Amino acid sequence: MGGATAERTTLPDASRQFAFGDNWASYASLVDEERLVEAERGLVRLLGADGLRGRSMLDIGCGSGLHAAAAGRLGTARIVAVDLDARSVDTAREMLVPHAPLVPAEVRQADVFDLEPETAGHFDVVYSWGVLHHTGAMWDALENVVALVAPQGQLFIAIYNDNGSKSRRWARIKYAYNNLPRMLRAPLALLAIMPNETKAFLRAALDGRPGDYLRSWIRPDDFRGMSRWYDIVDWVGGYPYEFATPEQIASLAEEVASLFASMDNPQRFLVHDINFHRSMAAATANPIVGSLVEMVASLYYERRRATCERATDRTLKDAAHAHRRIYQAVRARDVEGARRAMNDHLVQARTYQAREKPRPERGEVMGTNGASR
Repeated sequence: MGGATAERTTLPDASRQFAFGDNWASYASLVDEERLVEAERGLVRLLGADGLRGRSMLDIGCGSGLHAAAAGRLGTARIVAVDLDARSVDTAREMLVPHAPLVPAEVRQADVFDLEPETAGHFDVVYSWGVLHHTGAMWDALENVVALVAPQGQLFIAIYNDNGSKSRRWARIKYAYNNLPRMLRAPLALLAIMPNETKAFLRAALDGRPGDYLRSWIRPDDFRGMSRWYDIVDWVGGYPYEFATPEQIASLAEEVASLFASMDNPQRFLVHDINFHRSMAAATANPIVGSLVEMVASLYYERRRATCERATDRTLKDAAHAHRRIYQAVRARDVEGARRAMNDHLVQARTYQAREKPRPERGEVMGTNGASR
């Protein structure tokens, strides 16, 4: 996928994972009307003033439940909020009761990898902010999330940006932190963050506020409800840790998501089908392959748009899953797997498209080559 890494990060055991739930429980105690209004503004910036009204929403990695509550206040018809951390689940439930009491809401403990459309359903809005990069298999998590978006639905995610060598250096630090004995973790965190904190202290001193800086190490802030030290541990200990460029997230994954989201519109599905193959060709960085795919795509579109309205829900669904399997193999750099998936897709597509050909009108005679005369 546009050069995205395919390695799965080894998940730390439960004793090594950062206690995000404890942080969100602490933060929830600070939530007031001002914070709720600010959360609403954030959602409005993403979706528009009426972007949630009357729609269903899935909040993956709900944390404190603040944004689920804000969505309820903005007119969401139904909310499902999930989190892997049991403490976060309890906190989100407590958040929703007073702040979105009239909205049908379900909050439960769940792993993003266990969410399947057949059991979880589809949602008009799927929201996962700053979560998928901590799963240990970000691209697989993204695929699961994409499949949960309803036709004409919207997906909103936030992923750590790929900052080149800086991101890779932090990945090594985070890995080391989570594999050290507990007594050595704090010294590593201090060592890792010292350059940034030295600059922060000097800025505070030049502004005449060194005391404020020192107190911030033990006093929770207004933004995340953490002291500076807890925020440092959250950052350095936040592992698994993955990252991506916006282009990597948007290209093939966007087309796969669009295929699933347009199964109710064969013409739109056809456009995303062709764009998927164009994205695949672009990922090869081979101009000859790109030119060939572009030529075939144009011919295919002209022929296919006359018959695609006869496609059934079953054929479109199978085609979307076939593209997803191709994408998975490419992302994993599995050459043989990608070749098999592409071949299976072509065989299946040829069979399904043969069924879409119009039958001859009464009185027409079919020639030996299948053309009417």
